[in-house]
Formats: sequence, C-alpha cells, structure tokens
Amino acid sequence: MTATITTTAIPDLPVEIVEAIISTLWYSDDLLLKDRIIFMKSSVLVNSSWALLFIRVSAKDVHIPSPSYATKFLNILRGESVLYNACGVGLHNHFTRSITFQYEGDPDKMMVKRAYSHPMALAILSVFHVLFIPTSFTERLPNLRRISIELVNCTLDDFFSRIKFFMFPRQVTHFDLRFEYSPCVDSKDLFEIQGSEEPVGLVPGSVPNLKHLSLYGATKVVLQELLWACSNLETLETDVIDYDGPYYDEEPDSDEEVDEAEDDEDEDEYGIASVRHQTTEAFGNQGKGEEDVDSGYGSTEEQERDASLAGSTASSRPRVYSWLVPILP
Repeated sequence: MTATITTTAIPDLPVEIVEAIISTLWYSDDLLLKDRIIFMKSSVLVNSSWALLFIRVSAKDVHIPSPSYATKFLNILRGESVLYNACGVGLHNHFTRSITFQYEGDPDKMMVKRAYSHPMALAILSVFHVLFIPTSFTERLPNLRRISIELVNCTLDDFFSRIKFFMFPRQVTHFDLRFEYSPCVDSKDLFEIQGSEEPVGLVPGSVPNLKHLSLYGATKVVLQELLWACSNLETLETDVIDYDGPYYDEEPDSDEEVDEAEDDEDEDEYGIASVRHQTTEAFGNQGKGEEDVDSGYGSTEEQERDASLAGSTASSRPRVYSWLVPILP
C-alpha cells in the first residue's frame, strides 16, 4: 500500500504586511544589537521579495552595527553591491535621512590603553570621509540630516583621539552622541572616565552646520569643546549635570535687560560667549510629568530653590537648552 503525501502551498503575505513587519523590527528600541545584526543578515536570505522590501526600509534610516558593516555600506554607496544595485542605482542618495552607528566593546579590555582600541571609531571616520568629499557629479546622501553614535564600553579618549569632526558631513544638522557602560564595569574605571578633565582637541567652529546636539555619558570638558566646535548650535540636550551653560528666565527679558545681563556675564575659560535669553525646559523623571525651567538669571530665592533640588534629581534628568543667537560671536 502506497502512502500519498499532499502538500499545501503557503500563500505569500501581502506586501504591506511584510513591510510593516520589517519596519516594526527595524525601528524597535528594544532590539538588541546582536539581534539587529542577525536580522540584517537573514533579511537578504529569506526571498527576493523580503530582501527588496528590507532594503527599501533600511535605506531610509541606515544602521551600522559593526565596523565590518561600515565597509559594506561604503561598497554599497560606490555601487559595488549587486543586490542593492538591483533596487536602483543611487538608492541611498534618494532615501537616506539618518545613519546610526552602534558598537559594544569588551568591558574587560576597555581600560587597556594603546594595546586595545575600538575599531568603530576608525569605521566612523571612514564613513565621514566618504560623505564629506563630494563625488564628481553630486553630494553623497544629500538628504542625510541626522547622525547618531551609540557606544557601549568605549572610552572618551579612545573615540576622540580618532574623531575630530574635521570632515563631518556638511548636510547633517542633528547629531546624537551617547556613551554607555555595562553594569560589570568597575566603579573606579567609570570615575576615571567620567571625571576626566583632559581636553579632546576639537577645533572651534569646525562643525558650523550642526543645529541640534544631543550628548549623553560625556564629561563637561567634552561638552564645552563640542559647543565650541558647533558655532551655530540652536538646541542642546545633555545629561552633563555640572554644565554651567546658559540658564533662562521663564519669560524672555526686554532688550535692555538682555544687554545688561550680557555685559555682566564674563566669558568662561573656553571662550564661550554669553547668549540671549530664551525659554527652555528641563525635563524631570518620566512618569511624573514635571516640567521645570532653569532660572539662573532669576531671583536669589529661585537660585537657592533650584540648587536644593539639583542634588536629588540632576543625575537622572536631561536638560534641554535653546539659543536665539549662535554661541560664538
């Protein structure tokens, strides 16, 4: 007796559903770096339809999760990828609006200076170099507006010893830089990293195109030098709690009051000039819905009140600053 096996073809999912699945995973904040790498590798192997949809989604907001992928990305931009060329030459030039670099270093090797360095800094520099220098016909990625760098277990000096922002892409207006460390990192090492007062050597006015800066996990020195380099900055978001930058009254002052305040204000050791007042918000812990306004130019009572509150909340709340005029004169 012969057994008969029947098979039923599995229907293809509609294109809209496949694209929704890919987009949900691609933009998920909960996706671990190792899982993102697996997702990127496997998405081009499922079938041609899935691969083409993945390429279309990932080309809008590019993720570079490893130094080796930075090399692949540059090959794609040069038209050396058969798979990406099938979607059309210059795909990224039409669609790319952001690039996110992500890297997780070895916490055991993080403090071994000179003997071990994070290759992602060199990979980022290579991408900056290619994007900064235009091609013979047009600028690379003309729609690129945001660059984000998320580094885990990477020291500040290792990163800034390679990245000086001399060739930062001109078309980018938003820059996010975040340093994080694993829970297993020794507290003494963290203190050495975050308490450093060593300058990083950024050139004043070297990044005039940046309008919005987000900086987390860095030192006051790094923040001050970035502010110096970003001469036309309009907004800043940071968790550097001892930054003594421009604090603002809740209501804008008159022109006379502004002039008087600027005359009384001295430039600090980095040469950052005073700026005009503007309302800004300092966001408290999430869930409480609290909004505070820093008022360093306000009354003595307000300053004392803010100082007493700072000790309990400063370590957990980022601050957002805004400028009506450039930082540098």
